[in-house]
Amino acid sequence: MAFLIWPPVLEIGHEQIDREHFELVSLLNRAHAASVAGDQAEALDVLLALERYTEIHFAHEEALMDEIAYEFTAIHCSEHRQLFFDVKNMIDDSSFGTTDVAAVSQFMQRWLLRHIAGPDLLLGEALARVSPTSLLPTSAGSYPLSGSVQEGG
Repeated sequence: MAFLIWPPVLEIGHEQIDREHFELVSLLNRAHAASVAGDQAEALDVLLALERYTEIHFAHEEALMDEIAYEFTAIHCSEHRQLFFDVKNMIDDSSFGTTDVAAVSQFMQRWLLRHIAGPDLLLGEALARVSPTSLLPTSAGSYPLSGSVQEGG
């Protein structure tokens, strides 16, 4: 069973960002599954991939914010920097065997759900107001894991 099943409510209405959010959830699920299976090396590898992909995703979101002169850019970017710092430290600790990979996954899950449902949803609304023709609506069934959020462990 997946750690986090992609809920359509997390779609912000911007195809690229929604696709990237789905990929973040997929990586998070892979890290959690490897951890639960006891494969800490695989779990750490996936967490490192998640760290890299998160950095790329944040760069994409921040470029969009700059493009539309988004009024909440500073606050939003501050949240990105704080998450990246926190997760990077947790992953670095994992490399030395001092942090449970499952704990990193759970932290990321909570942060991701809160961030997408709050600041990212507001960004999606701003993007729609500024450039509605550049936004392609995503449908509730557009991702293979559409459904309700389920926490596992």
